[in-house]
Amino acid sequence: MIRSRVMHVVMAGALAAAPLALVGSSSAAPPPGPGYQCSSNDGPEEPNPIKIMIAGDSITNASAGDYTWPYWLWKDQDGRGANVDFVGRFQDTINANTREQGSRQYIDCDFDQDHEARPGVKLWTDPDNLPNGKFGFGSAANYQNNPVYPYYPGATSWIRGAVTAHTPDIIVLFAGGNDLARTSEEPELAGLNDQQIAAFVAGKLKGVIAQARLGNPDVDVVITTVPTTSATSRAGRYNALLPGVVSDLNTANARVVLATLPGWSNHTWDGVHPDAVGEVAIAAAIDDKLHAINPALFARPNPLPTPKIGPRMTAVLDPPALDGDNKVKLTWTLPFGSDRTVVYARNKSGNGPWVRKADLVLGSLRYYYPSVGTQACGTVYTLPQTPCTTYTVSGLSGGTEYEFMLASAKGLALSPDLRSAAVAATPTGPVGRIDAPAAVAGLHAVTVSWTNLGGVPGYDVQWRQGGTNVWKSTTSAGSSRVISSLVAGRAYAFRVKAQGTATWSTEVVAKPRANALAVGKKPVLTKVSGKKIRATWAASAGALKYQVQRRVKGGAWKVVATTTARTLVSKKLTKGKTYEFRIRPFDGDVGGAYSPTAKRKVS
Repeated sequence: MIRSRVMHVVMAGALAAAPLALVGSSSAAPPPGPGYQCSSNDGPEEPNPIKIMIAGDSITNASAGDYTWPYWLWKDQDGRGANVDFVGRFQDTINANTREQGSRQYIDCDFDQDHEARPGVKLWTDPDNLPNGKFGFGSAANYQNNPVYPYYPGATSWIRGAVTAHTPDIIVLFAGGNDLARTSEEPELAGLNDQQIAAFVAGKLKGVIAQARLGNPDVDVVITTVPTTSATSRAGRYNALLPGVVSDLNTANARVVLATLPGWSNHTWDGVHPDAVGEVAIAAAIDDKLHAINPALFARPNPLPTPKIGPRMTAVLDPPALDGDNKVKLTWTLPFGSDRTVVYARNKSGNGPWVRKADLVLGSLRYYYPSVGTQACGTVYTLPQTPCTTYTVSGLSGGTEYEFMLASAKGLALSPDLRSAAVAATPTGPVGRIDAPAAVAGLHAVTVSWTNLGGVPGYDVQWRQGGTNVWKSTTSAGSSRVISSLVAGRAYAFRVKAQGTATWSTEVVAKPRANALAVGKKPVLTKVSGKKIRATWAASAGALKYQVQRRVKGGAWKVVATTTARTLVSKKLTKGKTYEFRIRPFDGDVGGAYSPTAKRKVS
């Protein structure tokens, strides 16, 4: 039914965006944690609403910390004035870490949460193995009267019971993906190829629609394509059969329309389930089909909403604890729905930049995405999945004050704009190693800078040309040093350490910039006795040397000299042949544009 506006609403724009280098504020959000739940009260209904029953699997049911795509559909319709009522037995979602159903931890509670979706649901399956979630819309739903299970006693199928009980005008049926992916659970699919499996599942879809019509022969149905992020071959083949399902079942009084959903493989939090951007795309495609069924409903908004992904609340850091020399132990409370934490630290004493220290992800995510994160928390298949809520930052400098903050994520969906409030600590122990310094290229020079550790007499700075092991040295009393008289365009490595310590920083590489080089000047060619040619050219602005190239007309160019002069006499050439010359200006290892070509015949 229609829900009134509720307390504890966290809107996408409720928290001001914070640059990555700054500490975000969590003051606008309710306290994060497992106890937070949306509370909802029945609100007044407008007369004669268009009843929509959203039926689906985990993509529709979503999980704690999501908006859900029905949320965006509600905003697209109710938010623009359509008189709609979402109907169904359920209002909950699932906790993705524990796999427990019954959560009400939505990012924003302000939408009609009624639905008819369960994770793992199929279109049609044997209903006798409930512990494994093997139940389908076309199967009977005489389960125990438990709020997390479909319960329509006496109905020949779940979908028929739901339609009879809730009297929807329109069903949005988003299912079939589990039928295609989990074929080993169905004995009748043994030995079938992908095309045959796709046809079998399309037949089950027809059966579900037929069962829905037993509850209301005039109910309209929006069916959807399934994502190709899993069971790719079967999903593509199944999707190709759906226009035929529409053609077979669509009537004037009971319409069936197909919503072709966009791919959202780049907008998921786990490779399958959509993040907020993916949810918006799904809702938009369904908006269009609802409008096609009933013009009183709205097509997709233009422009579409552009929500931020990831958790919309921040983690809360506890006061840090010293954990031995040069270490600080952090503990925190995750915002609901979050299962991943990125740890940042900076040298507060030296006003240093924020540096990513760790990316702590669930073992299950690391299994499928081994390049994501720096440390896995928990095993791959053990439930509940336990996200990391503690981390020890090591390698710090004793006696230096540091700040720490966190970014939260739900799987692949890392919040781009929110950071926890920072906490500070000063570790004990000896002066530590400098983090990688910064190296900024200048004209024939590089400025090397680092975070001041404090309490040290100065710093040793070294540099070397790439490919050599010969280091040159200088010192600095501050936190930077300009290394000059370098060759433009040549790679140099730099490193820094505090005086009185033995450990150098990580090496960083930079190439000094060159002068702006003018185009080479066309050479003047003159005859020299002995079948030689003299090439002379004017200076090019910014050039410190010149490369001379020559070829027999029409042949390949060859470098014949690199010189700081502006004239060159060739070796003895072949009488009767025409030779071409061109000049390229250089500053160090950086070359400019070639000059126009000059030519002369040897006589």
